[in-house]
Amino acid sequence: MLENAIVDYVMRFDILPEKIQEDRIYVSRGNRRLCKELGIKLSGKPLGKPSKDSPANLDKSDVGVRVEIEGKFGTLKTRNGWSRIMARMLETGEAVISMAVLAMNLNKKVKSFLRVFVMIYNVPYYSILDVA
Repeated sequence: MLENAIVDYVMRFDILPEKIQEDRIYVSRGNRRLCKELGIKLSGKPLGKPSKDSPANLDKSDVGVRVEIEGKFGTLKTRNGWSRIMARMLETGEAVISMAVLAMNLNKKVKSFLRVFVMIYNVPYYSILDVA
């Protein structure tokens, strides 16, 4: 599974990734071996029993990036309808997911535009939302 993701990345960007952020269940011996052979840094705890002398060899920035990614997936599931995807065909499912991501990004841009508009023109925020 990881090998397919690496191949897809290389096909898309014509370069190997420097680092891979994975869930804990995918940090297996085979995946570690593959990443070591290709020179890719794989985030995750080292295998085996942790030693008493050295703390966990885990980069805090890796954890932060992973948490941010998982948070976006949670937002897409709750606010943008990923939990209600009923598409049966692969292409249709990909289109629905792409539209949900697009809607999330547009929503973010519109909110930032409204904030700037309110700050520049001193318009009360509730009057912008009052349609009637």
